[in-house]
Amino acid sequence: MRFYQKENKMKKRIIFLSAVSCFIFLTQARAAVNNGKVAPKYSIEQVIADSKEYAVQRGRSLKEYFIDRVDYDASKEEWAIFFQGNMPTPPGVHFLVWIDEKTGEKKLAMGQ
Repeated sequence: MRFYQKENKMKKRIIFLSAVSCFIFLTQARAAVNNGKVAPKYSIEQVIADSKEYAVQRGRSLKEYFIDRVDYDASKEEWAIFFQGNMPTPPGVHFLVWIDEKTGEKKLAMGQ
């Protein structure tokens, strides 16, 4: 009978510790969201496709460029996609496309 009681206590402890672990995880996840560390609305694939389309609309030939970097700024809810000219390139052969997640507005800036 004692073995059964010990086994039962052990199961209760495991269930209790599992519940505490879940509570801590959910609390930390909520804290991350409240601190502004929210995942972006758009996927990287969607942002890249949108930035390429916008660059072509603005007269850029994508054959001459490659995507060097894609950054997301959670505080501004804004993506920055950096297109670099194919190597070898002189300085200034690059451009940036910014995408604002709140408004969907896109901007293009040429390198200098």
